[in-house]
Amino acid sequence: LRLLTKCLQLYASTPALVEIFEPLHSIITQMASGSWHKDIESSLNTLEDRLKRQMKFCKDKRIKTPLQMQSHRPIPIAQHLPKFEKGYSLDKHYDPDRERSEYNKLQAQIKKEKKGAMRELRKDNMFMAREKVKERKQKDAEYDKMIKGVMNILEGDQAEKKRLEREKRR
Repeated sequence: LRLLTKCLQLYASTPALVEIFEPLHSIITQMASGSWHKDIESSLNTLEDRLKRQMKFCKDKRIKTPLQMQSHRPIPIAQHLPKFEKGYSLDKHYDPDRERSEYNKLQAQIKKEKKGAMRELRKDNMFMAREKVKERKQKDAEYDKMIKGVMNILEGDQAEKKRLEREKRR
């Protein structure tokens, strides 16, 4: 009942009050005719009286006007005709917004420069790797040469020692 009272207060100023509360009015009248606790019965009666007064006031004051079509000429829907370029190229971008076009150009240029820089870095890394391999091979070759020289000296000494031992044995 309190909720119905709040709704009645809320919709009291609207012209649709009669349509909203007319079905409820008959239900509340039937409920008021029954026997209830005196607090509930008094709130039912006040709600019924208030609803009757509001509906009567609303019926007297409001004027229902039928809906009408708009009196002005209808606004046409905007037509977007395509623009054709005589010298159309798939490579060129036809954007009417200058700022966006410039921004996209700069983005493409940045991307291109980035790819070029990456390519250059890869080439530099490959060159440095080749140079390191050359240096490593050169060092290995020098090391092998030194080891061969030492081995030749040792073999020569060993051969000399064996030859001397053979001569002593004879």
